[in-house]
This record gives sequence, structure tokens and C-alpha cells, in this order.
Amino acid sequence: MQLSVTAVLLATLAAAVHGDLIEHFESGMGDYWVSWSDDNGGHWVWKNTSLMEVPQRPAGSEGVTMLIPDEGRVSAAGHLYSPLFAFPAGAKISAIFNRFSYWIRSQWVGSANLILKLVENGQEDLPFLDLSSFAAPDNDQWRQAEAEVPSSRYEQTRICVFGYRANHDLDAIAVDDIVLTGVDGSQVRLPLSPNME
Repeated sequence: MQLSVTAVLLATLAAAVHGDLIEHFESGMGDYWVSWSDDNGGHWVWKNTSLMEVPQRPAGSEGVTMLIPDEGRVSAAGHLYSPLFAFPAGAKISAIFNRFSYWIRSQWVGSANLILKLVENGQEDLPFLDLSSFAAPDNDQWRQAEAEVPSSRYEQTRICVFGYRANHDLDAIAVDDIVLTGVDGSQVRLPLSPNME
């Protein structure tokens, strides 16, 4: 039986059926996605956009997760990891109901990165969706996206939302509304490092 995986960036954690994992980020980072920082510094943190100068989300959808540089750092690189799942052939990350949401802005066109990857065997070596081209100083809107997810080569895999941005007033990366549906496997918390399997 071929299962499909749908990842949608949505706005409050809700339970779903059939191995679905839904994260809306309405009141915090939730229970499933974990932020990890490499040597460049920076973390994905929860923010209430109604209290910030960022493009506003629809009414009732003020909570998002944003990539924030560590204090004193000139840039930020952050990894947002899903739990472990099996992603069979034909899996997708898509904009069901037009709600895979992200916002990326940078001082220079294309100078920030927002890339979705498969993490297999502790390695982030399979990028499957690169949204970096939308980084520009005048980007003031949330967008949606769709892409095919490569099939897993290993029994369990996770998705990484990787972001990189400078510590400049114009630079910003945020994601909202992540939904994984039809995935096979456990929903376990991950270690803080992708190599600590």
C-alpha cells in the first residue's frame, strides 16, 4: 500500500488521524519539532507575530517559529527537525488548502536560505525543496510551496527545515503550519544533534 506524506506549514497543535502530525505554532514550539543549532549559532524560536513588525498571518494564526541569531553572532543557521518517520515512494510535501506557509527576507536578493531536506543516517544530504530564491529586501508576504519528497533509503528518516540568515534588520525567516500526513513509523522526540542516533 502506497502511503503519501504531506507536509504543510499550518497555525495550533491539533491531533489528527492515521499517523498525522500537525504543528500550528499558536502557543509555542509544540511537542514534535525540535530546533538544533550548528556552530554558526541561531535557533528556531516561537514568536507572536501580532507583537512584531512582520507580515501578519490570518486572524487567529499569530504564532510562528522564526530563525533568530544567537547574541553577538553575525549570522544564524538553524535546523528544525521532525520526529523519525518512514517516507515511502510518492511521499509529498504540499500546500493542501494553500497552507504550507513561509516568509523569507534578506538584505540582498538570495542571501538567505530556506531549504527542506531529508535527514538519513544522521546526514542532511538530500535537499528536496529550496525556497532561497524568494529572499529579497522587499519581500513582505507569506508564501506557500509544494514538492515531491524523495523516498527513504533507510528504515527511518526525518525532515529538516534548514534556515540561514544574516543578523541584519532586513533579514528574517519564519515558518508556520507544518502537517505531516500518512507517514509510517514512530513519532519520537529526536536527540538535540542529528548525529546522536
